[in-house]
Amino acid sequence: MIRITLRSALLYNFGIAAVFVLIGILSIYTLDLAKPNRDNELPAFAKGERLVIEQEQDIEAIRGRALFYFDIARGIRRARLQDESHVYNDIRILAFVVAGMFAVGGILALLLPREGNSP
Repeated sequence: MIRITLRSALLYNFGIAAVFVLIGILSIYTLDLAKPNRDNELPAFAKGERLVIEQEQDIEAIRGRALFYFDIARGIRRARLQDESHVYNDIRILAFVVAGMFAVGGILALLLPREGNSP
């Protein structure tokens, strides 16, 4: 028969909770390390570049297409950056929820009656 002591149950629950808290904390900083310039616009998509294309007086049809594709590319880039941010936020939330569940399990294990105090 396998016997689990209160000490081992507490070590397990609070140890796993600490690991998931660490994962959640690291996910806060990992996005900044992986993509430090994610909020900065690329030079090709800067607002000034768009104004230059808008103010071009030659070849009206080419300018219209350039603006169309410029706006599409800019929107795709923004959507990709938002998606990456949402992934990191989801990981962070999941890690903290799982850590909380293991911490609650440890607290419940603390509330168990001791062997000598059984009715």
